[in-house]
Amino acid sequence: MDKIKVKYRFTRANNSVAAFLSSNRASTDALTALLRWKAGSSGRDFVRLVDEDDYIDVEVTCDPADKAAGAQLEMESDKVGVERNVLT
Repeated sequence: MDKIKVKYRFTRANNSVAAFLSSNRASTDALTALLRWKAGSSGRDFVRLVDEDDYIDVEVTCDPADKAAGAQLEMESDKVGVERNVLT
């Protein structure tokens, strides 16, 4: 079965207490969220495409049957004060 692949840009969230309190770069916090998300279920992965201080572009992959993948990535992102937008 083919994996679902989506490219995202992660940046610092504007209206987030976690973002305000973080002393890390936005890309560092995004990597933390991505690693936690990846550990949440087998079949999840990501590849860094661009890694800058203020943002990181990644391609995430997961199994089509992993219905919780999107919500869990959102939850992990919120915890560290980053937000994601789809790259086209």
